[in-house]
Amino acid sequence: QEITGLMFRIANSRKNQMIEVRAQVIFSRFCTENGRVVRKFDLLKLERERVSFFPLAWTVVHPIDESSPLYGATEADLA
Repeated sequence: QEITGLMFRIANSRKNQMIEVRAQVIFSRFCTENGRVVRKFDLLKLERERVSFFPLAWTVVHPIDESSPLYGATEADLA
């Protein structure tokens, strides 16, 4: 969709089917504030936060747009 995103896939390896599955992704990072290193936590907005029926696999997607804490981050920033 002409946009960058953080994507990962989760799978149901059980022999049953799950319903009403919800996902929440928290991004943890270290920042310098007032000369101190502090840890920040950001709840990432997901393209879809829940699925009604989760039989096999689900690709969780966080669109990286201007409102994302990952917006403009480089590979070096994330390392």
